[in-house]
Amino acid sequence: KARRNGIHCPRCVLDEASIAVSQNDLDGAAEALRIVRCDPEWARNREIYRSYLATTGQMLVARRQFHDAEGVLREAVKLDPMVAEPRVSLALALAGLGRDAEARQEAKMAIALLPADQRSQRRQALGATLNGYAAQAKTTTPTAPSVQDPPMPQTRAKH
Repeated sequence: KARRNGIHCPRCVLDEASIAVSQNDLDGAAEALRIVRCDPEWARNREIYRSYLATTGQMLVARRQFHDAEGVLREAVKLDPMVAEPRVSLALALAGLGRDAEARQEAKMAIALLPADQRSQRRQALGATLNGYAAQAKTTTPTAPSVQDPPMPQTRAKH
């Protein structure tokens, strides 16, 4: 909606991308992320860059591109290790790759970062999702990294 209204604020478009991922509109999410990459602020602002990486990782997990998602999400976690959501997505990517022990460790760290009143419900939901991804990973061969990884800036954000 922000794009249709001529709004190109990177934060607004990132919100739009995140909503698109949650609604499984992965093409819409990819388009919104492309727009963010075209804005010069995305690589200069640490928070926008981390949010971009986290949302890109979520989209890649939803597309079952687990190898690509792992790298992007590890970078998001490195930028701000105290944010739970990139860790949740990283746990899913690791489970999708069949690396169950790593996935569960990452999930445990993510749950610990959540507010106390959200931990029980999220732990239960994440556990069930991890089990599903891990079971699927045992029966399928993970896809190789794509050749169309999202472009990353040459310099990291410093804010």
